Amino acid sequence: MIPHRTLVRRRVRQLLPFLFALTVAFGFLALPPEPHRTTELLVIIAISLGVTAISIAVPWHRLPRICQVLPAMAFLPVIMILRDMEGGASSGYAALLVLPVLWLALYSGGEAVAIAVAGVAAALVTPILIAGDPRYPASEWRWTGITVTVVAVTGYTVLRLVVRSRRLAARLAELAATDPLTLLPNRRSWDEQLAREIARARRSGNPLSVALIDLDGLKGVNDEFGHLAGDALLQDSARAWEAHTRTEDFLARYGGDEFAVLLPSCPLPEAVVVIDRLRASTPGTTCSCGVAEWVPGEAELDLLHRADQRLYAAKRAGGATVVAELDPLPVPT
Repeated sequence: MIPHRTLVRRRVRQLLPFLFALTVAFGFLALPPEPHRTTELLVIIAISLGVTAISIAVPWHRLPRICQVLPAMAFLPVIMILRDMEGGASSGYAALLVLPVLWLALYSGGEAVAIAVAGVAAALVTPILIAGDPRYPASEWRWTGITVTVVAVTGYTVLRLVVRSRRLAARLAELAATDPLTLLPNRRSWDEQLAREIARARRSGNPLSVALIDLDGLKGVNDEFGHLAGDALLQDSARAWEAHTRTEDFLARYGGDEFAVLLPSCPLPEAVVVIDRLRASTPGTTCSCGVAEWVPGEAELDLLHRADQRLYAAKRAGGATVVAELDPLPVPT
């Protein structure tokens, strides 16, 4: 979960461009304001400050996504009052109506953008329907249609670009976290997940075990049959082990012919059972495994070092076995 302070900073950064645009708009008002316009000016400043404070303070991530339209739509009355103060339909302040649509295109979704476009249309049409106001003549229907069309096209174009960029970013993040050969998480993902699981175990007090697995004889396969055969063995082993891990376990390629497994909420005896099941399922060869259970207060590297010691003890004993801390070290035969 993202800390609240981080969310607040993020919202402030998101709001800054839009607040800057409104500040510039206020700056272009005729100052000092005429007496009859002072009340209107105070109203729009109060609304702007209130909406800004609510946008920053409210935990929007806990509310339904559609609620994100509320702060953006609250700026529509501000823009319409500004427009009315500066001459009505002839005012250039109507250009500010694109701001709520852009906000929602950047930070929300298509449904929110559609609501914003409908709100802009309503804001432009309502003054025209007010009979007897010469500042909003009936001829404005044409320009209203053009404005709404431009706002809608702009909003949906930005939304499409944002969606494509998010998909591309997600794909790049996935590629950066995945081993291209086995399609398992890579060493970088393993390091991040290990840190998260240790932090979780520290908070909850639940056990956490780690296992390192080394394929026996991979070098011989590469030398005798070629690297393509060795790659196929790595891929087959990864698929076989994935099928025998628990849902909550985390299997990653640690590097070369080594793999690593995180076993949350799993004490050492149970971890040995799980890892032995993986060892027995290895296709076409055998593997050596070292298992260690995290000790409260222990650093990540120390935990991995203990698992690594057991792995090499298993290899020195001839491989095809699981060595855990509760076992005596195997004696080579």
